[in-house]
Amino acid sequence: MAYTRISAVSFIAGEYAALINETKLSPDLTGLSSIIDNAFLAYKPANYETLSTMEVLSADVPGVQALLKFYALNKFASILATRVDLYTDTPSPDAKRSQAFKNVMQLLQMAKAEAIGYGYLSELADEDSGSFQRIVYNTDKVEPRTDSEYA
Repeated sequence: MAYTRISAVSFIAGEYAALINETKLSPDLTGLSSIIDNAFLAYKPANYETLSTMEVLSADVPGVQALLKFYALNKFASILATRVDLYTDTPSPDAKRSQAFKNVMQLLQMAKAEAIGYGYLSELADEDSGSFQRIVYNTDKVEPRTDSEYA
């Protein structure tokens, strides 16, 4: 049986069901098409007209699955990158929303290494490792301020 786009959708949806749900992507061909297109283009450079009918050779399926992992995690990371940590005063708890992003970035590095091992990705210049900065923003507009605070 040939490994096609439908097989790729099933693989990604099974492997990353929780992240698909978390990032609100559609777990079908519509929501995952850019991931599959990028993986198939990295597998076998082709034009966009042949992507919809491309089939993967049986021997190449593990490598293509490594590419699918890499491009899926790259997509999830770009969606999760906008999440920020919230630090509030008591009694409200802090919300460390960037933890998912950091974990996805670790998985992305492992997927990248796996895809490189199959010979499909080159050792690209390392991108930013994905870090967050803490920004303090005073939202308390009720307290009066002196002119010296604005100097």
